[in-house]
Amino acid sequence: MSAPHELYSTIDMALSGPSPPSPGQRILLLHSIRASRSLFQSLLCYPGPKASDRAQVQSKEVRLPDSQLISLDDVDVQVALKLSDDLHLNEIECIRLLVYANKEWILLGREPLETYRLAAGLWYMERRNVITSLHTLLRSIVLDQGLEADLLAEIQKYLDDLLNSGLRQRLIAIIKELNRDEPAGCGGPHAECYVIDFRGTIVDRKAVVCHERLLLSHCLVLSGLVVRMSPRDVTDVFAVLKECASELDDNDNDIKLQITFSLMFSLMLTFVSDALSTHSANASLLSFDSLFRTEFHKSVMASGNNHNVEQFVDVVRLAWVVHMIYSQDEGTTREASSGFESRDLTNVSACLEIICTRNVFHFLLANVLQTPAYQNDDEDIVYVYDGYMHKLMMCFLSHPLTRCKRQPELLLGNEDLWAFVNFAGEDHTNIPTLVAFLKMLKTLASTEEGASKVFELLDGKMFRRIGWDTLFDCLSIYDEKFRHSLQSSGVSLPDIQEGDAQALTAYLNLLQKVVENGNPTERKKWFPDIEPLFKLLSYESVPPEMKGALRDAISSFIGISPVLKDTIWGYLEKYDLPVVVGLPSGTSVLQLPSQVYDMRFELNEVEARMERYPSTISYLNLLNSLISQETDVSDRGRRFVGIFRFIYDQVFGPFPLRAYADPKEKWQLVIACLEHFHLVLKMYDLRDEDIINAVDISQPSKVSLQLPTLKFSSPY
Repeated sequence: MSAPHELYSTIDMALSGPSPPSPGQRILLLHSIRASRSLFQSLLCYPGPKASDRAQVQSKEVRLPDSQLISLDDVDVQVALKLSDDLHLNEIECIRLLVYANKEWILLGREPLETYRLAAGLWYMERRNVITSLHTLLRSIVLDQGLEADLLAEIQKYLDDLLNSGLRQRLIAIIKELNRDEPAGCGGPHAECYVIDFRGTIVDRKAVVCHERLLLSHCLVLSGLVVRMSPRDVTDVFAVLKECASELDDNDNDIKLQITFSLMFSLMLTFVSDALSTHSANASLLSFDSLFRTEFHKSVMASGNNHNVEQFVDVVRLAWVVHMIYSQDEGTTREASSGFESRDLTNVSACLEIICTRNVFHFLLANVLQTPAYQNDDEDIVYVYDGYMHKLMMCFLSHPLTRCKRQPELLLGNEDLWAFVNFAGEDHTNIPTLVAFLKMLKTLASTEEGASKVFELLDGKMFRRIGWDTLFDCLSIYDEKFRHSLQSSGVSLPDIQEGDAQALTAYLNLLQKVVENGNPTERKKWFPDIEPLFKLLSYESVPPEMKGALRDAISSFIGISPVLKDTIWGYLEKYDLPVVVGLPSGTSVLQLPSQVYDMRFELNEVEARMERYPSTISYLNLLNSLISQETDVSDRGRRFVGIFRFIYDQVFGPFPLRAYADPKEKWQLVIACLEHFHLVLKMYDLRDEDIINAVDISQPSKVSLQLPTLKFSSPY
């Protein structure tokens, strides 16, 4: 087994350097950690005092392993026994420390107290090397440091084995033990209070132990991202969290607060990551354990008398709510009986009631995120905290089950919540978190006040990468790219990147919700130029789902003013796909004089192959919304006959024959068609002579392109 300082040096050089480890460093790293397995497995577990060993030290002759007989003087015996009593350490081990200290510092001529402090300082340095070695291994897996995949796999397997064989339970136990005023903890009542560190500086022993506990708590957090916690782990960490929180007061230093934060966040990230697990290899560990769910819910819902404890428990309750909601959504906690589902929803509601009544967001903002303890913690660990705080808040605020608790109790005038939203919106560098954040904002925009707040957030400079300008600029950029490709001979249209399409769709869904729920007076001024929303509708490389989101967003503007409604008609005529009318159902588009990428083609050749119909559904809904606002019926709706025939021939007629990946879309199409027929017939005002003079509209007629032509006013 490598000495602790050699082990740490090997791990640090291999995993923390500016470049990947060399082949030699890699071999040495793997050899060292395999040889040190027992050192990690029995983390900070040292042999305790023993009567026979104490007698041997008092005899002034001791034989260390692999060494000659060592003669001791009275000072050596005095210091060794004092070390044993104060550190709860075996007497022979204390002699080893004195020998080690003599090599490092040369003890000849030093006072007994100084000798004691030097030896104790070296012992704590050895412990620190072991803890830091483990921390570095865990960090290499959790944070992307550019290591080779096969090396990461080796370290991952090594840590998996350690954690699955009890290392995490050892971490939890040590964090608790080191907080006690006893020799094995931070020192008994008669223990020496100071040690000398590796720099030769006298430091408080309790401060050294406190730093150990902090580093161990960081290891606990990181371990939860390597191998998720078991039900027993969660229960034990929750108990230690409450114990640590109960001991906090206004005079405590930042380190004790940081330790408590680590325990709280270790539970938070466990619940969030466990609830969001969908891959079979990482299936939820907690959701399948019905006994744990029942017992932990009772425990987390139990009220206490300590205000500090209750505030930290409220955060755990928030994470527990997210776990209950999302694990049920994934089907991992569903059982056959409806009674279970009802009981589970009751638990969610009860937990929501507590965290909303106590406004857990204020505590998180004022007593966690804005504290010097949080902001001055280790940079990497804060990065992990921030990431999972984002996930937690986006999961919580975007789920329908939590919406009822935000109208109006939690949403109305709750500046803490909006400050938290500001925090969650910063520095989204990947599509999944951006989309999740936009979905969260969509839920928050479900009320008039929420819509106004969300509009203001994205209209200003609150976020560096998120805003309405980003949406409209991106739409215009893609339009320019497409037009340039069309003007360049032989150049095909570029595809919209999948991530961009997802983000733009999320933006458009949010835009729709904001406009729909915005104040009728205020929203007239919000978006003076909506033309970019129309420019991508005619391009075949725009995904149908995104076209659906574009038209749904456009629909939300129809009711703002009659002038804007006419403007929308004009933009549709200018930009949207044409409607080819005149061919009966079953006639191939290839029989047209020239193939046209129109609504018929997109429906029959694009969406039908996908078995998804978001573009056509949105097209029908948009037209129906516009037609429902028409007041001019002088032509009895004849200007809409072309659209009517397209819907009758191409959408409604063949609907039973099409395949549908989502059965809901089948009936959404049918409902939209029937709504259109109702609107047109109502406008037509059917009379008896119309029935007598009826013609078969299924007969072929001259092919034409049609969208309604109206006389338009200026947009504003």
